[in-house]
Amino acid sequence: RGITPWEGFDKDQAQRVVDAGGDKFEDVNQRRVDFKNRVLEYVRKSGLIDEASEARMVNANKQSFPFHRVQEPDVFTGGKAGGTILKKIYGSDKMILDPVLSDYQDTALMIKKAMVNDVRNKFVENMKAGGLIDEGGELANPDAYLRKVPASMKPVAIGSEELSAALSKQGLNLKADDITVFRPEQDYLKENQVAIKVDGKREVYEGPPGVIEALKALD
Repeated sequence: RGITPWEGFDKDQAQRVVDAGGDKFEDVNQRRVDFKNRVLEYVRKSGLIDEASEARMVNANKQSFPFHRVQEPDVFTGGKAGGTILKKIYGSDKMILDPVLSDYQDTALMIKKAMVNDVRNKFVENMKAGGLIDEGGELANPDAYLRKVPASMKPVAIGSEELSAALSKQGLNLKADDITVFRPEQDYLKENQVAIKVDGKREVYEGPPGVIEALKALD
């Protein structure tokens, strides 16, 4: 995957260690990977990611094993610097945390995030079924309890070289000009707004303070 663990890393020696422990650890490791894939499936069913993203993650991590690094606490939040629950691999020289413990932590965090999104999705679905959501159409819904907030769009300039390279990857050898496209902008939520994920896409709803506070409190 283009990542060198450390300077002087001997891949052949590492492979010999893996081969020597195969009989003892291969079965239990595969059960561990299968379990992680089932957790990822639940994350997808909750709406946090879509099927294509799930498939890419599974295919790219057939022997998934966490190598989280020791990080200093965030001076503002007191927690560890981080971000989303699903991250790209970049590599690092920092000390590695116990991978088994990292597996436990990953599982708990992913299930918690998925459960929160699942509950919020179910609430929105029930509101839609009852005709209590204003979807932002031409006619306002007088019975609406929640209103879907349209995604604001921001202009993004794409240079001709970047665009030509992208077209080339698709087998289209065309000379392109500079263009500007508009992509959804992830705005900060207001006090009366809550965000959910549906098939990996962000949707924002606003409503009465008590309802929004209850949905946010799930975090």
